[in-house]
Amino acid sequence: MKLDIQGFKELLTHKMESTFESTGEVGPIVFFLRRDENVMIGKIPPGAMSSIEGKNHLADNIREICRDPITMATALMAEVNIRDNEGNKTADGIMLVVSTLEGDDITLYEVDCDKNKMLGIHCEKEGTDLRGRFTGFFQWDKN
Repeated sequence: MKLDIQGFKELLTHKMESTFESTGEVGPIVFFLRRDENVMIGKIPPGAMSSIEGKNHLADNIREICRDPITMATALMAEVNIRDNEGNKTADGIMLVVSTLEGDDITLYEVDCDKNKMLGIHCEKEGTDLRGRFTGFFQWDKN
């Protein structure tokens, strides 16, 4: 099976849905799609996402791997809290960020943790102008 970037996204979405519906958990996990079509998978240590320093260190490590010309895409999958504009939690969610040379795709899925059920897409954003700690991994060459 030839795994292009679109196939990579579809594979991750399917894996995320099936894992969550069978276990009630997802990640945090990081994935790298290589030009030889191999996918590297790394489980992110629990503490890495619990502090700003840990998140910055993780983002720096991902960015460094993306500097390798054999890396075509990276993806980060993690459970998140969906919040309203005032910062109040409104739902549980799973975030999938896929970063490529062409830009980033961020999809936030709403989930029901009590029933291990995916409820659907809460929001989607894509492009090269997205800003955040876990976006722009391939933009290092554009500075």
